[in-house]
Amino acid sequence: MSRSSMDKITAVSGGISSLFIHRPVATSLLMAAIFVIGLAAYPFLPIAAIPQIDFPTISVNAQLPGASPETMAATVAQPLERQFAQIPGVSQMTSSSFLGSTQITVQFELGRSIDGASQDIQSAISAASGQLPRNLPAAPRYQKVNPADAPVIGYLFQSDVMTLTELDDVIENIIVQRLAQLDGVGNISVPGQQKPAVRVQIDPLKLAPTGLSLEDVRTIINNASSNSPKGYVDVDTKSYTILGNDQLTKAEEFNDVVLTFRNGAPVRVSDVGRAVQGSENTRSIAWRRDGKRTISIFINKQPGANVVETAERIEKTME
Repeated sequence: MSRSSMDKITAVSGGISSLFIHRPVATSLLMAAIFVIGLAAYPFLPIAAIPQIDFPTISVNAQLPGASPETMAATVAQPLERQFAQIPGVSQMTSSSFLGSTQITVQFELGRSIDGASQDIQSAISAASGQLPRNLPAAPRYQKVNPADAPVIGYLFQSDVMTLTELDDVIENIIVQRLAQLDGVGNISVPGQQKPAVRVQIDPLKLAPTGLSLEDVRTIINNASSNSPKGYVDVDTKSYTILGNDQLTKAEEFNDVVLTFRNGAPVRVSDVGRAVQGSENTRSIAWRRDGKRTISIFINKQPGANVVETAERIEKTME
């Protein structure tokens, strides 16, 4: 490069810097304007500073009380997996079967919409319903959440004036229902759940002389507590609908259920056992550090939701 060219570059550079050197007030105002613009734009910057890398993941759970892990894998997991494998965009699928339950995790490609994937999962569950056991208490349910993710936030609930079953009713029907409607909330688990239920305890030695099996007792109790239509009565030109609720809600009512007749006398539940008021699952227990029984909830976010924003919505709603 010639000396004349270098002199021209130096002259140009000196001219640009000299413009700010000789006008310090204008330079200060310009810097202040840039600072104000940046300060005003700061609240609009996204909270997450990293790219979105959450894969759309859906967890499917099915329950069959009393079934062994082998039975769950063969009769529940396999029919569902065959249907899920036909969904386009599935990149990975894993399943785990336990005593009475099965969990299937379906991961989709990064660009797949989580809402569209959930619709495909629902359609696959419906298609597999004919191959699932008929005694399945409820259809498999799915959640738009990755079970490997840690919960965003958790709460413990304890009351000195309410029983655990009463507290559980408030949590599940008011708190959980409201939190599940928030944007970004994917799943809410309830460790220590204490759903109210009536537990019928049968003594096999007292039941043996009646000739009934435990399955017979279960069928009779279910039929005795069914809320079924009663029909109607036609009288001349009028028709009357028969109203009645056969559902039993208290333990005392179950104790009076007639199981069979022997020697001309009824055999009731109280003759071969007892019905007690309790919780649906006695193996679900949670404690505080001080040893008091509690019911807790843990909240997971949906794939793609922002952790900070989701936690702020939850805390604001809990207030």
